[in-house]
Amino acid sequence: MVIVRIVLGLIGIILAYVAQSSIFVNLKLAGAIPDLLIIIVMMTAFVRGRGAGMFMGLFSGLLIDFAIGDFIGMYAFIYLIAGYFAGYSNKIYNKADNLLPLGTVLISELIINIYLYVCQFLLRGRAIFGYVFFKISLPRVIYTLLVALIVYKPIILLIDFLNRQKSDEEDDEEIILEKV
Repeated sequence: MVIVRIVLGLIGIILAYVAQSSIFVNLKLAGAIPDLLIIIVMMTAFVRGRGAGMFMGLFSGLLIDFAIGDFIGMYAFIYLIAGYFAGYSNKIYNKADNLLPLGTVLISELIINIYLYVCQFLLRGRAIFGYVFFKISLPRVIYTLLVALIVYKPIILLIDFLNRQKSDEEDDEEIILEKV
């Protein structure tokens, strides 16, 4: 089941990236495209914990690095860190609570945009924080949050379904072991 979960996670990452880079390019809001990959990373980290969040973050970031990144590892690092810290909320996560996951998506997207500003603008001597924040980062954060509101429940239902499949298999294994 672990391999199935890893394969499904990788398929989810690829589908989110394809949707982000093809469908949402045509659905820009204030010139911004939502970050579907961070939504997937955050939701996985909430339900599965730090390890799964780090795994999803690493591979989401590597996909972005290989596709559009200036340096290999820049996106992988920040997405891995975001997945790790979001995984801490797994202990207090409640399915009925929408505020914590969406708040974490908001905070992580803000931190990622600040990190990208530092790496892509500030280190190159272009210190135009106000322009970058209000024209690029803030619309992207708001659009990502709006999309997260829409896709939150379906993603959580899918992850819960995969968790139930795992627990059903573990129950079957325990029954088999008891018979032996």
